[in-house]
Amino acid sequence: MLIFFDTEFTNLHISSKLISIGLIFEEGKEFYAEITDTYAPI
Repeated sequence: MLIFFDTEFTNLHISSKLISIGLIFEEGKEFYAEITDTYAPI
């Protein structure tokens, strides 16, 4: 089974926080989530 994934972070440094993750499975199923309590937009 193959799983393709994509992520988005607040920045590219040691204290970066995960904002979102997307997964697409080989069979066609999809998953997407946004994490809203780990960062505060400026």
